[in-house]
Amino acid sequence: MQIKIFAWYKLIGTILCLLFLTILQAYRKRILEKNSETYKEARETQNNIATLQELYSGQLNKQSNAMILLDEDAVDYDLLHRKELIENISMTIKNCHPNKKFVLSLSGNWGSGKTTILNLVKKQLKECQENIIIIDDFDPWNFEDEAALLGAILDTIFQKMDINYSISKQRAWKRDLIALIFNINEATRGVNFSFLKENVNSVSKIRNQINEYMAFSDRRLVFVLDNIERLGSEKMLFLLKTVADVLNLDRVTYILSYDPRIMERLLTEQKYDMEYLKKIVQMEFCVPELDTDLKNDLMFRCVDNMLTIYGIEGEKRTEILNIIPLLTDYTQDVRDIKRFLNSIMSVLYYFSNEQCKRLATQLNICDYIIIELIKRENRELYSIIWKSAMHFVSADRETMFGYEGYLQANQEKENAEIKDFYKKLFGSEKNSRYLNLLKRIFPYVDHYVRERNSIINKDYTDEKYEQTIKKHRIYSGNYFPIYFTQRGNEHLEIQNTVEKMIELCNANSKGEANRTLTEALRKFKATEYKIMEEIQLYTNDLTQQGWEVLFDLLYDYTQVADDSLMFLKLNAKRRAIYILSLAVENVSEQFFDNFLLYMQNEYNRMNTIHSIIWHNRIENEVKEAFHYMLTSKNIFRFLWDMTNESLSGIYGYRLNRNNFEVFCTFDEIEKYVADRRPVTADEKIVVEIYEAYKNGTNDLEREVYRGEELKVKL
Repeated sequence: MQIKIFAWYKLIGTILCLLFLTILQAYRKRILEKNSETYKEARETQNNIATLQELYSGQLNKQSNAMILLDEDAVDYDLLHRKELIENISMTIKNCHPNKKFVLSLSGNWGSGKTTILNLVKKQLKECQENIIIIDDFDPWNFEDEAALLGAILDTIFQKMDINYSISKQRAWKRDLIALIFNINEATRGVNFSFLKENVNSVSKIRNQINEYMAFSDRRLVFVLDNIERLGSEKMLFLLKTVADVLNLDRVTYILSYDPRIMERLLTEQKYDMEYLKKIVQMEFCVPELDTDLKNDLMFRCVDNMLTIYGIEGEKRTEILNIIPLLTDYTQDVRDIKRFLNSIMSVLYYFSNEQCKRLATQLNICDYIIIELIKRENRELYSIIWKSAMHFVSADRETMFGYEGYLQANQEKENAEIKDFYKKLFGSEKNSRYLNLLKRIFPYVDHYVRERNSIINKDYTDEKYEQTIKKHRIYSGNYFPIYFTQRGNEHLEIQNTVEKMIELCNANSKGEANRTLTEALRKFKATEYKIMEEIQLYTNDLTQQGWEVLFDLLYDYTQVADDSLMFLKLNAKRRAIYILSLAVENVSEQFFDNFLLYMQNEYNRMNTIHSIIWHNRIENEVKEAFHYMLTSKNIFRFLWDMTNESLSGIYGYRLNRNNFEVFCTFDEIEKYVADRRPVTADEKIVVEIYEAYKNGTNDLEREVYRGEELKVKL
């Protein structure tokens, strides 16, 4: 009985263990499946490598958040309309039934698309269902020396023929050929090219045995040897001799692919020339030059689709597409096109809406693309441009070089220097090929190319300064360093702040716009005049509502604005007042009428109001509003506000008719002066100035003079 209980116990335990293991296995399977699905989704999401064909045909996802890059591997599609060449090669191979070997060659410069053409030829051969064996996976540059290379070629042929034949015999053929060719003992690996004369019978005998072996198959062999110039001169020459003599096998077609420029150099190193190659190759095909129109179409469609992917529209899109023909001149082949597209795609990605906060996106996209292209293709020229900024920056030069006088003699000297600099710089063929690009982004270079007498003459009608600043052009001293250092500066920060404030004004967000302006004035207190300059540049972007909001902001600001004297510049207050005068022309009539009513209670700001009005000469409306402001109580203060001060050894004070006639007539002034008797010394001084103006017969008599500056308080 005890034995039975023990047996049942073991059975129950076993069942429970199996049940637990089954549950555990099911759980693990579920976890693995879930992880597999997650991994698969992640891979699909993370895979941002695309083919040129996908980009060209617009097959990629629209509005992608990921950076798209092009695959650099060889492909089996044709975007360059080389169908005729591909069919010629494949038809030649199909219709070629040689008793001996037949050698074709495909020559073309590095990156011209030779591998792609061969891939398409192989694709057509495989689709035709001919009795053809294609060897296209042999990499001759992977072997240590020539003996290993020959052995690998023989192994590949035996393997691909797939004939049930003695493996020991195949090994013997390989061993004997290597021994004959390389003068082999265990320590020697030098090539014995004398085998062509001394051991010709032995080599021929082995070759005949191999041909008899291959005759067991009714299939032909196509052996593709791509990019053979990568082998180096010695291995490359050995491979050519091997194809020409050792492996002169029946019903084998060799396809040799190479760059003719490199091939010629390698043959010269071995004391041969291209005539030797002609003795080996029975039929030569050449990759045709890339048609300019075709190249432009390929580039344009790819970039156009890129812009769609990254959501770049409007003016930026148009500008980029307009420079594509210019950039296409700097791409010579397919590989160049792919490299360029990969470079531009990274730039466009950072300029896309999703990445707009990056520093690069705050630069001019076309200038950035061009300078980055020069950086990649000609680093020396790029470095010269950066180090010789004086010869390339044509706007806001004082930002980088300080104030420069523009005397005629100085201009002539600078013109001579810059012409000499450009002559030396572009005397180099390596640099001169970038002239068309550089004249697109630097006005001075454009003037030089146009052979203008004065390269730095300010009268030339280049792009308007407003657009230079708004578009962050590279030739402005405010932005030139950013293109090279990738570091922001005060000018860019001020401009970004002003752009934001203008947008808030247009949106009627007065409170937020005021906070933005106040913060900028606090942060850039030492250069607040620059903020006003930037605001003036952006006034063309204002709506009527935006003008009205800006008017309120700047009208309040003029009370605290910096009024320091500046050399050849308007200070912050003067600039703000000028912007207010522009605003008067752009606000609604109702807004302006309300301002005139408000102005009646703002006599303490008469100077500011006068300056605003003086720029626009809107006398009738102002006189009507001012009629209610001027009284006998404030007549002396008004006269003092309308008085001009001059200094020529002594201080002169004179009432200015141009000033007061904006607000009222002289008869009105006389009326209020008659009603008010001066009491204080300051009031008496004002009356003295008034009387001099009223009774004087010339400018000298109309002016009152003092040895010290008057400090009048009214």
